[in-house]
Amino acid sequence: MNMIEPVLPYLGPVGLILLALLAGVVSPGPSFVQVARIAVSRSRADGLAAAAGMGLGALVFAALALAGLHALLTAVPGLYVALKVLGGCTCYGSPSTSGAGRTNRWRWVLRMASLQNTPCGNRFALGW
Repeated sequence: MNMIEPVLPYLGPVGLILLALLAGVVSPGPSFVQVARIAVSRSRADGLAAAAGMGLGALVFAALALAGLHALLTAVPGLYVALKVLGGCTCYGSPSTSGAGRTNRWRWVLRMASLQNTPCGNRFALGW
């Protein structure tokens, strides 16, 4: 078994996370204005250095945030289940969207969280 085989199942999800981060990085924002201001007022090299520094800072911030979230969800497994339940609740609408079905919707989501032997319950327990 080579070193890359244990990593292969994680390449897809990590790639999607990196793609989402890339979309956030390339969209203009305050950092774009700052880099443009530096490039115009000083030099092109200073602008490139500022852009590289902001990109590296964003990469470090994202990696630390991901590591912290992983550590938190590993330390508190019940939090992961709670986030899945809340995510299921948002998929089926807020409890205040309809008068009669309010409590039924919440009961269904909570019941699905506890059904491990049904196809939907297994998907819910696995996170998809």
